[in-house]
Amino acid sequence: MTRAFHTSQPILQSSIRRFSLLAGVGLLLGGCASFSADGGVGTVQTIAYTELNKDVVKITDDGVAGSAKARVDQLLKKPLTADSAVQIALLNNRGLQAAFNELGIAEAQMVIASLPPNPRFALSSRTGTLSLEIERQVVGSIFALATLPARADAARDRFQSAQLRAAEAVLKLAADTRRQYFRAVAANAQAAFYLEAKASTDAATQLFKRLGESGGINKLDQAREFAFDAELGAQLAQARLQQRQERERLVRLLGIWGDDLKFRLPGSLPPLPGLPSIKAVEAEALRKRIDIQIARGDLDLLAKTLGLTQ
Repeated sequence: MTRAFHTSQPILQSSIRRFSLLAGVGLLLGGCASFSADGGVGTVQTIAYTELNKDVVKITDDGVAGSAKARVDQLLKKPLTADSAVQIALLNNRGLQAAFNELGIAEAQMVIASLPPNPRFALSSRTGTLSLEIERQVVGSIFALATLPARADAARDRFQSAQLRAAEAVLKLAADTRRQYFRAVAANAQAAFYLEAKASTDAATQLFKRLGESGGINKLDQAREFAFDAELGAQLAQARLQQRQERERLVRLLGIWGDDLKFRLPGSLPPLPGLPSIKAVEAEALRKRIDIQIARGDLDLLAKTLGLTQ
């Protein structure tokens, strides 16, 4: 056994030199990717600022978390608007931070895929000659090096797709928050309307009751008024329940709790803005839809992956 290792040592050294040369060539062809300073969130921040004019941050340490919390507290001191609600959600929503963490995992996978494989040499006497076992291991490493540029390119495409998915999560959260904000404000306005109507019917009910006692109104009209007041009371209770539900849904999107739950909403909806034509809205939607860009990127990635496997 000792003699076999001694006679095969020149082959081992030659294989190591050959692998080192191929590794250098693989590095030149594929190029090693490195971690970005922002964890890949820069693209997401650019899209968010361009489309929403809002800031997006990834909470990486206590300093960033403290700055985001201070800005959220400042926005909560004033009555919420649709824009401030969206900004709070983008800074404070835990689900969005989870999407950013998944983006960091995708970047790590991209970096790993761009690295050349580590050489592995196993010495074993079970397969006959030692040189045959060494050559088998080197051939496997050569194949990994030969496919390194294609694998690194596919990994970069996966990372870019992950960036678009994170941007899609940002845009979806912003749209959901804006929609829920208007629903919560509408629920407030509806509850206020029923409360005002109930106050009027309460006064009318007392008047009808006194008229009925004095004989100035018949029992049928009096019963109708009492029934209308009771029905309006049930509608007011339903409106208050809807008001609490819509506010709670908004709270979940904003990601707030504790003393932050004391935020104020306006009592009425703002006036409707001027709307563009339907054709302009459709063209804008097709041009800026992130999901279409993701689907196109996934299709290109699938084509590259199929070419690699064959």
